[in-house]
Amino acid sequence: MTRRRWVITLVSTAVALAAAAIAGGWWYQEQTAAKEVRGSSTVEFVPREKPQAKPRPKKIVDEVPWPTFGYDNQRTHLSPFNHRPPYRQLWLLRARWLVEFPPVAGYGKVFVSQLRGVFYAVDAKTGEWHWRRKFDYCSASSPALARGLVIATFIPQPCTKGPRGVPGLVIAMRQSDGRTVWKAPIPSETSPLVVGGRVYVGSWDRRIYALGLGTGKVLWSVRLDEEVNASGAYADGTVYFGDNSGTITALDARSGTVRWKAQSFSRLRSGREYFYATPTLDPDKLAEQVPAASRGALAELHVEFASLPWTRESLGAALKAAAARHGLKPPQIMMPLRYVVAGTPSTPAIDAVLALLGRDTTRARMAHGLGLR
Repeated sequence: MTRRRWVITLVSTAVALAAAAIAGGWWYQEQTAAKEVRGSSTVEFVPREKPQAKPRPKKIVDEVPWPTFGYDNQRTHLSPFNHRPPYRQLWLLRARWLVEFPPVAGYGKVFVSQLRGVFYAVDAKTGEWHWRRKFDYCSASSPALARGLVIATFIPQPCTKGPRGVPGLVIAMRQSDGRTVWKAPIPSETSPLVVGGRVYVGSWDRRIYALGLGTGKVLWSVRLDEEVNASGAYADGTVYFGDNSGTITALDARSGTVRWKAQSFSRLRSGREYFYATPTLDPDKLAEQVPAASRGALAELHVEFASLPWTRESLGAALKAAAARHGLKPPQIMMPLRYVVAGTPSTPAIDAVLALLGRDTTRARMAHGLGLR
């Protein structure tokens, strides 16, 4: 090898190593740095869209104005009521211990549980007790109201950190007098999710349970990767739960079949960040980000991706060809596809993202996002 060629090879190697070091440093920074969202000291947030909860029939709202944690089964936390300051105190309930999760309201009452297992049903206008029950468990969730029942979940004592592997309690009580309708020995700190005639709860035994609303019978259960402390959310036939392994799992509400999984940000040595917060769903956002004009092309791509060579070059060419066949510009395919597979219209190059996700994950997310069963 000539001296000139040797120098060129040495320089090229050094440049390549430097580039790899920079990429590795960026990746390590992304995987280990704390994620912060800095806001304003005077403005709570910058609104980009007008918040709006899904309307419920007026008769139902009048009877059960706030039936579950987060207001609705999508857990939007958006109030449909005209609440405006200044506020004033109407009454005060001394629960005698920490109230970790907010109450629910319905049937003329407010229902709330304190940490040490005392459950209250009080008059919504006066705060006077209608009934009270004491359980030998701990409460770290909101109850839920449905069909004249109040469903609550409890975990074992001690309330600081109870032992795993021992029973807890999921209980349905009559809202009128607190009498037990059914109970199940499931240790759960998730706020119950009630859809139709089913109650969905996560558990310390790493399972999601679907229980019959009227009987408490286990209709199905599915084991996840870690214990489930985050409450579930529901939309379009699917329930969503996060667990302590940092995994979000989407399950068919009827059968419990797992539709897809996605994992959280990784911190390498300390493992993935786990989920304690409840998912919030906005089905209307999908329709906004994935317009009808793009859906036909995306559905064709879903079929094509089953046998396409899974390389960045092949994927990029397929996206451009699909756009051309449907008379669309490439961004009209690429931006909706980003939203379907990554949950955001802004990502690095979509062909590179798809190549990293892999064929199975890409097609599974497309099938779910586009409603392809």
